[in-house]
Amino acid sequence: MVGFILLAILLLQLTSTFTSSAIHNHDSVIQITDNDLQSEANLLQLYQRWLTIYRHKENGFISNPHLSPNNELPNRYQIFKDNVHFIHAGNKRKDTSYKLGVNKFADLTNKEFRSLYTNSPVVVIDGYKDVPPNDSEALMRAISQQPVSVAIEAGGPEFQFYSEEL
Repeated sequence: MVGFILLAILLLQLTSTFTSSAIHNHDSVIQITDNDLQSEANLLQLYQRWLTIYRHKENGFISNPHLSPNNELPNRYQIFKDNVHFIHAGNKRKDTSYKLGVNKFADLTNKEFRSLYTNSPVVVIDGYKDVPPNDSEALMRAISQQPVSVAIEAGGPEFQFYSEEL
C-alpha cells in the first residue's frame, strides 16, 4: 500500500513538472525502445510521458468515464506496463507486417478496450471459408462464388495498439 502511495505521489510530481512542456496530441504514438524496459524508473518515465500526452487535463489521472478515479493510478500503471511489454514483444516478432505503438489506449485492458470501442451490431453468418494468406488463386475462387466479405479482428490487442504498416 505504501508503495502505491509513493508511486502516486511521484507520478503527480512528475506530471506537474512536465505537463506545461508536453505536446498534447492524442493521435500521436509513442514508440518503445529497449531502454524503456531496462528498469522500473525508465518505465515510470515512459508512463509519465504518456500521462502528459493523454491525461494532461486530469493532472495525470485517468479520463475514461467508465473508470473510478479513486486509487486507479497504480492499477492503470500496472496495465500500462503489461501493455508496453506486449507491444515491445510484438514489435520484436519478424513474422508480422505491422508495428505496434503506445497510444491513447495504453492504460486499458483489452477487455476494457473491446467493451468501449468495438461494440457493433451483431450479424449472423451461417457459413464461411477462410482464404489462406497470400494465395491469390484461392482468393479468385472465393470471389467467383460470391458474396465475399473481409473481416478484421478489431478486438485483439494488436488492433488496440496498431501503429503502422511496415
